[in-house]
Amino acid sequence: MPFFIVAGMNLMMSSLLGAAVLTGNFFSSFLPDSLTCWVGILLLSFLGIYRMMSFFFRKETNSCAVKVLTMKEGFILAFVLSADSLAAGLGTGLMQSGEWMLAAGAFLGGMGMMKAGWELGSRFRKKTNRDLSWISGMCLLLLAFGIFCRR
Repeated sequence: MPFFIVAGMNLMMSSLLGAAVLTGNFFSSFLPDSLTCWVGILLLSFLGIYRMMSFFFRKETNSCAVKVLTMKEGFILAFVLSADSLAAGLGTGLMQSGEWMLAAGAFLGGMGMMKAGWELGSRFRKKTNRDLSWISGMCLLLLAFGIFCRR
């Protein structure tokens, strides 16, 4: 994946995450703490459940072809992948601050993790035909559970 596509995708995703955290911070300024905490837990839980269910109840497609990602496809993919960032950012913003550090960290960390994930995914795909997309849903559920236990 070319660097400019990785950078562009991460710029879009971290910007959407930052906007979601700012929105969450805005709502937390006039909503009670207990309500914002529960909304954050519910958002993360529903998104995690959705991600896991979409893995287990999808139709099988057997596409082994690898193709180069275009800039247009990259931005569409970035927007779609940002759905979980929007929910997680809104939930995070409802419960805490630090939105600029979160967005900057998501951008910088996201670029490194996207390149590393692309490399690991390509190697894993060559060795086995397993889909591990359910792990993202499990991570969101664990995050929601951790917030719930902290209360």
